[in-house]
Amino acid sequence: MNKGTSISELINQFKESEGESFEINEQAIITETVEQAANKTTLAITVLSIFGGFLATLAFLGFLGIAGLYNSEAGLMIFGILFVAGSLALNKSYNKPIIDTICVSTFAIGFSMIGMAMDKLDVDENIICLVLMFAAAGALAINQSFLLSLLSFGIIFGGVGVLLNLNNAFYLSTHFYLLFLTIVLTVVSLHEALLITWLRKFSKLYQPLYLSLVCCFIATAFIISVERLSYTLDVPQPNYSWISSSAIIIGIVYTVSKIILLYPIKDNMVQKLLIYAGVVIILLPTFYAPAISGGLLIILISYLVNNKITLVAGVLSFIYAISQYYYNLEYTLLTKSILLFASGILFLLAYVVFISKIKSDEKI
Repeated sequence: MNKGTSISELINQFKESEGESFEINEQAIITETVEQAANKTTLAITVLSIFGGFLATLAFLGFLGIAGLYNSEAGLMIFGILFVAGSLALNKSYNKPIIDTICVSTFAIGFSMIGMAMDKLDVDENIICLVLMFAAAGALAINQSFLLSLLSFGIIFGGVGVLLNLNNAFYLSTHFYLLFLTIVLTVVSLHEALLITWLRKFSKLYQPLYLSLVCCFIATAFIISVERLSYTLDVPQPNYSWISSSAIIIGIVYTVSKIILLYPIKDNMVQKLLIYAGVVIILLPTFYAPAISGGLLIILISYLVNNKITLVAGVLSFIYAISQYYYNLEYTLLTKSILLFASGILFLLAYVVFISKIKSDEKI
């Protein structure tokens, strides 16, 4: 009740500030807020629930295996469809965390069984991938719950990468795919309000879409780095990293322009241009290492949208990308140390100048 009262007071403040033209469904907002608070669980409980639901589903699958289901293509297909349809229906009917976790397990295993059935029927791998992607898109249209939407987006974005790999177009095309992910991630992250206004149902899909984009973006950037290393050690190939790196650097500059608006220097064009130039200069050494600039982009976006989970993921990916880049450099240990030392000094100077300038502007 206290929660409802505080929401009512907040809504009244909005009404007073916006005037009589402001319309809102107050009762619906209070009801949904109280319902979310009642179903709120900690991360540890959610993880344990997912793990428990997954084990329970595996036990049931073991029973199906003993019954000989995996020797029947029709049985795999039927039970796979039933698992997916049942998880969607159950999740839509009951809004409980424990139900969500069971649904996620059955949803994932259902997709796996459908894929196994089509593989046993000797269906082309490209068609299998496309069928699973379209099925995931259909699941998104039916159910917009967080966990199922996150898994559906993961199947869709991951399916694109699998298709590129299956058609021997992985290396060059993956850079264009990372370019595409950079654009979509930047637009989705920095224009949430506009997208939700344009498409109301997007409000439920925003968080799972954002998290899946971050995961797919990081994975694709690192796959490119590993593939580039394997090509370098095996057969020399043209380095197309500039394609994805250019998009990421532009995305970083655009994100920095949004961050600048939060500080007093936003009205000083000279300082803004100096910051943009400094960002580009710092990122030039990473021009052929998109994983480094990609990690930095995730950090900046996470800071701007205040998402701690993706911020941690960005920091870890950034540290790992720098370590991998440092390890793979064909220089002596002394040269590598000088490069790292110079880069560290450059970052510290940029930090000191930026912070001191903000403090001086605040005093004025």
